Amino acid sequence: MSTETQKYDYSFGTEKKHVEAPLNSFQAIVLAAVVVLIAVTAFLLGILFERRTSPANSDELATFWQAWDIIERDFYGNIPNEDERKYGAIKGLVASLNDPFTAFAPPEVAEVNRQQLDGHFGGIGVQIEVNDQGEVFVDYVFPGNPAEAAGIQVGDIFVEVDGQPARYVGTDRLAEMVRGEIGTEVKLTMYRPADDETYEVSVRRTIIEMPTVFSDNLDGIGYVSVTSFNAVATSQLEDNIKSLLDQDIKALILDLRGNGGGLLDQAVSVADLFLDEGVVLTQKGTDGDKVFESADGQLAESIPLVVLVDGGTASASEVVAGALQDRGRAVLVGQQTFGKGVVQLVYNLTDGSQLRVTSAAWYTPNGNAIHQKGLTPDIPMENLFDPEGTDLVEQAAIDYINEEYLGNTTNDGQE
Repeated sequence: MSTETQKYDYSFGTEKKHVEAPLNSFQAIVLAAVVVLIAVTAFLLGILFERRTSPANSDELATFWQAWDIIERDFYGNIPNEDERKYGAIKGLVASLNDPFTAFAPPEVAEVNRQQLDGHFGGIGVQIEVNDQGEVFVDYVFPGNPAEAAGIQVGDIFVEVDGQPARYVGTDRLAEMVRGEIGTEVKLTMYRPADDETYEVSVRRTIIEMPTVFSDNLDGIGYVSVTSFNAVATSQLEDNIKSLLDQDIKALILDLRGNGGGLLDQAVSVADLFLDEGVVLTQKGTDGDKVFESADGQLAESIPLVVLVDGGTASASEVVAGALQDRGRAVLVGQQTFGKGVVQLVYNLTDGSQLRVTSAAWYTPNGNAIHQKGLTPDIPMENLFDPEGTDLVEQAAIDYINEEYLGNTTNDGQE
């Protein structure tokens, strides 16, 4: 009986068979795997060839790919993975624009950004800060949320999150580590300085509504603070104002200090709560001019109003303050605002990353540019607090309301 001979030429997937006997099952499997491997390799090589030689890349990006290949071949050290190098290249492209507001965020950071603008996320219900030692600690525990139920307290320090070290990661990265799918658990190792002890706790994530608006009744003067213009800002502010109006307040203080902005539609709808029909802002950009307007019939159009601002009042919060000032609806008390009057279009990219591109500038109803100028308060304040910690800006607003709207005298008895 003759000996079975099998010869194959695997070049370019071409199979040349000289077979004197049929293949057994194992041989057939091996052959199929080889054919698939050849096809996949050819496909990937085709993509690489297309990427490097297509008309869009052959000239403009030839130097980039040359540098990429040299680094891959010759760099002595740990080379970041392809995603990290890709993101680094995008960040370099963004940096070349010399615009601090055009920015790229990788997927994990982009997801945190999206959750912040949505106004809710899957978390445990704490506010965090970082200390001088690079430790992230609990700055506030929101009542009625899982962290409180688990016994986590203000001042507790994050040591590990699901076994990953938490020191030197910063607040954004730690927030990303703690947040996750609703109903899942996160295992925390915490250190409590007050007791000099470390403890472990598993906390089940739930929907956390970000507290955006805080309110108080200051002896008949309503106080509302808006910390961000996320997706729930207008609804939360409206609810708080309704509650204060039910308490028969005579005037209102709107505190926008430290509010770094957010969504433009929320800024317009917040301004609309206090304004009758008219212009809120004009946006001038790559697609032309667009005017945003307020309408009649909102709940706080007539109540006396004062707005508090400072150097942290930026972007969308400057839109609100500028509209209320230009329209003669409120005086501004405090310090010069930040001066961030440009708008970014936000693009969610295919891998979950995010690109923010400056595309327009904002102008107040009177046509004043906000960007790099900011808003000048009607009542400027040099000192923010006295030695006892009294909020002098808030007190100035109360004094103004008493004198100008309520006909009351100030604390020193002057009219």
